Amino acid sequence: MADDDNTEAPDEQAPEEQTSEQDVAEQETSEQDASEQETSEQDASEQETSEQDTSDEQESSGHKRDDDGSAEVSAEDERRAVEDKLNPKDDEGSSINSEATLKAATGLGFITGLAFFFYGVYLMFAGDKAWPFVAAMLLAGSVAALMAWYSLNKSRIAWSFALSLHGVGAVVFLFGAPKVRDGADLHMGIAMIPCLILSVTAILYALSSEQFE
Repeated sequence: MADDDNTEAPDEQAPEEQTSEQDVAEQETSEQDASEQETSEQDASEQETSEQDTSDEQESSGHKRDDDGSAEVSAEDERRAVEDKLNPKDDEGSSINSEATLKAATGLGFITGLAFFFYGVYLMFAGDKAWPFVAAMLLAGSVAALMAWYSLNKSRIAWSFALSLHGVGAVVFLFGAPKVRDGADLHMGIAMIPCLILSVTAILYALSSEQFE
């Protein structure tokens, strides 16, 4: 009977040892899971920290660009302020004056162009044989009147062409005044009238340049 009791005792202790080993294994597994969870949490916190650092760097670079842009704008404003102080002008008054000057230039240019054109027509029907001069009068008069009309409508190309045309015409009639005097048997002062009219018109066109800026 004693031997039977001794043999049964180890059999009863074996399941208890197996249960304790299972508990230890489960505890180790839970500890390993906890350590893995802590590791993942640390990785997540490190990733958040890196993202925050990246966003901070981007914000700082953006602020730096904004500061550079504002510095450039302020420098440009200061430069314009200095230019305004060195060259003071009344914008409204100058605009009104240039507009009135343009109207005077276009009006005088239109009248001069018509005068040259009709003078060329008169020479053509009067039997004048100086056909180059007649053609020049017809062409210059029609172009001057046309450019005056388009300049009044704020065409920069027409304005620049009219300015050049009247400037060149003034020089031509300045040096051609003696021939006009001799050919038409006029006084020298009367022969200089076309030169004076063309010079005044060219100056008025030049003074109205603010209307085409």
